[in-house]
Amino acid sequence: MPRHSSASDVFHAVADSGRRAMLDLLSEEEASVGALADHAGLSYSAASQHLNVLREAGLVRSHARGRQRIYCCARPACA
Repeated sequence: MPRHSSASDVFHAVADSGRRAMLDLLSEEEASVGALADHAGLSYSAASQHLNVLREAGLVRSHARGRQRIYCCARPACA
């Protein structure tokens, strides 16, 4: 069963500038972890960790496309 995010989780998730940069890109288009890492100026592993925080807060969701994980904005305002 998915965990419901609380307001504090969301505020914590957007407190980091790297995560905000990822959300900016995801508000416009879907992107792979590598593309998000490049956009935010982060390593692949740091981008993955930030995406986990965003996913757990309910701000992004992902799906598989071949061997890649593709992320998109989970909020209606982002779509």
